[in-house]
Amino acid sequence: GITVMQSEDSWSLKAKLWDTPMSKLGRRPNEPRVASVPSFSLYQDTTKPSFVGNNSKTERNYFTGVQSLHIPSPNVGLYGEITAGEVFCELVTLSGENDDFKIKQLAEIKAAAYTPVEVPETGTSLLSLPPASGASFWNSLQRLWMNDLPSSMKLPENAKITSFAWHKYLQKFAVSVQDDTICMYNMPQQKWSPLKLIHDSQVNVSCMDWKPCAGNTLAVGCRNGVFIWYILSEPQQKWSPLKLIHDSQVNVSCMDWKPCAGNTLAVGCRNGVFIWYILSKKNTDAEGEVVPNLRRMRETDTWYKHLEFPFLSPVTCVSWCPSGRFLAIGSANSNHVVLWDSFEDNMRRLEPSVQGGVTTLSWSPNGNYLLAGSTNKFWRLWETMTWSTQGFLKDKNLRSASWNHNSNYFAFGCENDSVLRFVHLEGAPPSLDAKSYGECTLTKEKIEKDFEVCGNISEVVWDPTGSRIAVSFTDTPLIALFLVYPQETLSVQPLGFIRGPKSSGPPRFIRFCPEFERGALLSMCWDEGIISFCPLYFKNE
Repeated sequence: GITVMQSEDSWSLKAKLWDTPMSKLGRRPNEPRVASVPSFSLYQDTTKPSFVGNNSKTERNYFTGVQSLHIPSPNVGLYGEITAGEVFCELVTLSGENDDFKIKQLAEIKAAAYTPVEVPETGTSLLSLPPASGASFWNSLQRLWMNDLPSSMKLPENAKITSFAWHKYLQKFAVSVQDDTICMYNMPQQKWSPLKLIHDSQVNVSCMDWKPCAGNTLAVGCRNGVFIWYILSEPQQKWSPLKLIHDSQVNVSCMDWKPCAGNTLAVGCRNGVFIWYILSKKNTDAEGEVVPNLRRMRETDTWYKHLEFPFLSPVTCVSWCPSGRFLAIGSANSNHVVLWDSFEDNMRRLEPSVQGGVTTLSWSPNGNYLLAGSTNKFWRLWETMTWSTQGFLKDKNLRSASWNHNSNYFAFGCENDSVLRFVHLEGAPPSLDAKSYGECTLTKEKIEKDFEVCGNISEVVWDPTGSRIAVSFTDTPLIALFLVYPQETLSVQPLGFIRGPKSSGPPRFIRFCPEFERGALLSMCWDEGIISFCPLYFKNE
């Protein structure tokens, strides 16, 4: 990022956004700077809910007997302001008027300013903001966020983002666009890679995943198979992928690299799951013997195992547990969750099954729990020591869920629902005592003449430190940000709303960067092909 520095006689970084006409800021000169805010309410469960155990035949509503506890509303701000980031529990917005104090706040903590970027139409970025100092940088930022882009810089229709993936430990990411081109962006250097990942057979890209314990290996799933790109550092050298193609591996929908064993990739497709072993040498174990039960691809050092399930077609979700032993497999057309033990090479169906097709499989960070969501307003939680389970019945389908870093809470939102809910897991396996902890209502409300906030939840993401939760919505553009106090009992406080580009609709993806030393870094992908960032500084330097 570009660091905000302080000079001897004045702040060297001063935003002269007040030179912009007020009509472009979305507010007339005589309008007051006070905006109405939506009501936020946190509901704390006062009764222990009924659950569905292994032997129970009756499903009951999970959230019952809640009591409303009103908490202060977050700052909504005004239409046309820029969210520069968070400075120790306060969102800093720049409006073009009286921003000196806010810029001083950013300068005092040596905050980095991350400019929004556009997916490049050619081999280089469409917008390139030089590392300028002073007002020139903020003027460029203001022009990009608040004003419409010049006609010469409009993105083509096929440049909209279809998939997004952060690197697992480096500050870089990959995006795919509608023409199946893969572009990569380096955050420290603030520039796109000069080359794009294109192949004639790389059609209908559905998913991407960076290889763990490797800096430059990206797996791309598409209709015809999987492409493993070994990204070279020399831009002049042509990049060519390793193609993992099989006649039965068609319409790839999901994939996941195995933790602690970076050469193993699980791929879900129409005809089951392929486990690929990508080896640099002969396929041997520590004693030099050939590993059994594997088939070798022709003329490569890549081997595979095909897991077929007559009742799972197509496979729509695969997920490795954090230890890398178990692979959870599910299908939207089946109510069964299959667990494959990679150590003993056997499979089992987890009982009892969920009601409806499986749409979500999410392991807790410590691997003690597995959460499965379904298409029939039902979801189930297993603990992984004895595989005891509890079922949850809700009036709507699970849409998005995210665990905290300690694995004792998770937050989720349901389809066509504006309530953010929390579940608390007490004790440790083999006990399984999950209960409703609370819920926060995020009803859609109009804060200005044609500007709305909140509504039905699209995505819920918990940052890697467990200190922030971001929530996006299906039909409103602002992202709600919540502070989570690191205490034994969960305490949640709304901080405010994060704003993207002025002309954008709801964000397509929101993701936290896995590594950010001074807090958290939230990335937001918009349908116009723009990616914006919001640094959240809540750790001392």
